[in-house]
Amino acid sequence: MHHLSLNVEESWERAKSCARCGILKELRDFGRNIRKAEGIEIYCRACKCQMERQQPDRLPAPESTPLPCNRCGETKPGAEFALDKKRLRGRAVICKQCFSERRRQLYRRHRDAEVLARTQPKHCIECGEEKAVAEFHRNRAAVDGLQDKCKACCNAYNTRRRAGQKARRENGAVRDSETIRDLCHTTSALATHPWELPPVLAYPVRTSARARFSKVDVCAVEGPC
Repeated sequence: MHHLSLNVEESWERAKSCARCGILKELRDFGRNIRKAEGIEIYCRACKCQMERQQPDRLPAPESTPLPCNRCGETKPGAEFALDKKRLRGRAVICKQCFSERRRQLYRRHRDAEVLARTQPKHCIECGEEKAVAEFHRNRAAVDGLQDKCKACCNAYNTRRRAGQKARRENGAVRDSETIRDLCHTTSALATHPWELPPVLAYPVRTSARARFSKVDVCAVEGPC
């Protein structure tokens, strides 16, 4: 489970000290860093922001300055390297030609994997059945270019989700109507007998955007709703 989704108690149980300020803080005060063993940053968020503010502006190396490429090993002018503010020299560590070649290799690898996956049936993680590729929606982010769930399972999930949203909207409308009625009676009681107002109603009541005080004001003038 992601450490940012922990509650307060679980986050404090896994508390750690910041490597910069040394203060023991809850785990949610640290950002993500996939380069670390735990996948969590060693500096807290406050120290990380302060360190980034203190970093001087990194000016890119001039276009005529020779720079080495970490991929091909050749020394090329600075104009052959893209700008990168995260690098100390202000430019990328690989030249533009090597970067384009790497992008082409990754594209071909992804394309070959997608073509290979489309020639054989795919396993649905929802129903567990082996189905043809035509039974899956497309997903460009996946390796094989297809969804993990078949079309039937996706349709069933969307139907359940829409039904749940409709039920929540209906329940919210019922609660809003009850809140408006309570506010109307409360406003009328306050206008006639303010000393009989219960203490619990002295606090504001949370309502949705549809339950505004316009109707309450009308009820206060014309009488109980």
